[in-house]
Amino acid sequence: MDPNDALPQWLPEQRTRLADSDCRRIVDVHCHCLPGLDDGPDSLEDSMRLLSALARDGFTTIVATPHQLGPYDRRNPAGRVRELIDEVAYEAACRGIPIELRPGADVRIDERLLDLLDAGELLTVADQGRHLLLELPHEQFLDPSPLFLPLAERGVQTVMTHPERHRYLRRNLSTVERWVDQGALIQVTAGSLVGDFGEGAYNAAWELVGWGLCHVVATDAHDDQRRPPRMNAAITALREQAPEWAVQRMVHENPHHMLVGDWVTAGQIREDGS
Repeated sequence: MDPNDALPQWLPEQRTRLADSDCRRIVDVHCHCLPGLDDGPDSLEDSMRLLSALARDGFTTIVATPHQLGPYDRRNPAGRVRELIDEVAYEAACRGIPIELRPGADVRIDERLLDLLDAGELLTVADQGRHLLLELPHEQFLDPSPLFLPLAERGVQTVMTHPERHRYLRRNLSTVERWVDQGALIQVTAGSLVGDFGEGAYNAAWELVGWGLCHVVATDAHDDQRRPPRMNAAITALREQAPEWAVQRMVHENPHHMLVGDWVTAGQIREDGS
């Protein structure tokens, strides 16, 4: 028996999203929902409010992705994240919040990254060892492309997070296109598609969608007020400007592939559906 079958019955919003998809789970692959680890929830109560908001936004399964490296260097070890996942999931179940939690991390680019990954100190999406969320610093550009091939040789796909929110990338989005040509996946933030991060991020996010360079849309939610999940609003906006098969791929299919550890086809998402 699948242990997930023992979860409380899904909310109407979750059932609507499940009916809208061919996937068994509705997955957010990038979310800061664990308390006291980073710039996400400060307390367990804050975490519960965010998880409730995520459930109401239609998600059934959340990959919790606290920051690793960068300003949080060695502060969020993999073992502690896994322990906290169990504690928070237990509390959510006690409160009747129908949400699944899986471990992951939002990993800042670092020259030690490959060694730390090999040592088991960095977390991949859903702990599957197949996809790594890679974040660039906001202040200056560091070229991540030398990491793509070594990661791929380890069976790990690089997922570049929210490039639309970096001013230095907005000026030259062809850089993002080169990353995709080199096998990287691109994750756009749902809030960027509805203007939450300003006009620059909004325009860049829609350019990436229009060019077929957005593989995954995720919330990157941090709380239920300042940085809430905005997926339903993003889906509504996407359906006004993108074909349904592309919407399904970005918001349902590819996140589900990442949850279960399936390799995601890189390259541009083209009109022929490939």
